[in-house]
Amino acid sequence: MITFSQIDHPGRLVKECDLYQHFHNRQARFMYDYNFIRFKKMPTVQEFKAIEDQFKQFHAERKQEFIKFYWPENEPFPTDLEHYLQQENYEQGVLELFLLEPQDFKAGKLNSAVTVEFVDDGTFGDYLQLQYQQDIEISTAFASQKSQLHRTRFESKTTKQVIAYLKGEPVGAVDLIEGAATIEIDNFFVKTHYQKQGVGTKIQQFVMQQAEGKTVVLVADAEDTPREMYLKQNYQYNGFQLESLKDFTQTKK
Repeated sequence: MITFSQIDHPGRLVKECDLYQHFHNRQARFMYDYNFIRFKKMPTVQEFKAIEDQFKQFHAERKQEFIKFYWPENEPFPTDLEHYLQQENYEQGVLELFLLEPQDFKAGKLNSAVTVEFVDDGTFGDYLQLQYQQDIEISTAFASQKSQLHRTRFESKTTKQVIAYLKGEPVGAVDLIEGAATIEIDNFFVKTHYQKQGVGTKIQQFVMQQAEGKTVVLVADAEDTPREMYLKQNYQYNGFQLESLKDFTQTKK
């Protein structure tokens, strides 16, 4: 059975107990999804407050101005814990896990002008520039730091980067993380101006061709528009997970 716990996250497990796991990545301290606590079971409010304080201190010592939590799969918040998180101004999100067998993919209309290929030495510059344009929407510092992560993934044996071109212009990308029985779709996007032109579908068709014999896995934000596209393409819903984030740089404003 494929669960959220199998989703790739380049963080190192630094602490584990009966209640939670704590992951940290000192090379990517700015990345929320690489530095977090994942609960194995739902804590009481008092338990959470104690863990929250410890986590704040751990990140403060490393100049990380945020804390992030993932909650047990397919479990809603108890009322008192939900009220506490709201009171403390945590940003809340819902992630959904989708699975698809490659032969069940429904492509719909394809754009023949779009070409898709694995990133190599000759196209890595295009890939980096495309990612930078996407990441700079968050901040220049974030985009610069993220570039190093893209370089690390380029050298990885388990991650393959994919780029899409439309009439010679880089317009979309995705990272494929290979497991023994799965291929996980990560960092999937199409430039805003080129969305709804069949670019994303062509990228996914390429993914399905590479995933023969393996299950394709992706995680989507429950409120994102692409969620409906995934369902139309025959992805199967496989559960949800709540997430909570507090970014202290935002609360200072």
